[in-house]
Amino acid sequence: MEEQNTNWIKEEQQTMPQSFNGVKLESLKLEENKQETIQVDISEPWESWVSEDGIKKKIIPVVHNNIEKVFWLNTRNPIYRKLLDLAGDAAERNEKSFVVKILRTGQQKNTRYIIVN
Repeated sequence: MEEQNTNWIKEEQQTMPQSFNGVKLESLKLEENKQETIQVDISEPWESWVSEDGIKKKIIPVVHNNIEKVFWLNTRNPIYRKLLDLAGDAAERNEKSFVVKILRTGQQKNTRYIIVN
């Protein structure tokens, strides 16, 4: 590789934080074909992340089985709009979170989430 083609790597190494100071939380993993309850935190805006292929995901803080986790959700997933609607309803009631029951079906690209309450 030529020097100029790798300059970005050196810059990234120099500007990259030495350690992560935030709270690392487990990702939400729901069992297939099992109705599960999560509490969704709406006290702060949900963070965004864009993958290398341009897919935007929201990092949604939740509590599942009494453990704080994050729900990585593609914004194009139909359940994202439903969660936003539920968040809006909860915000109108001055609540900082809401509880929802979700059923997950399928795996990987065939994964589907259904709100059951």
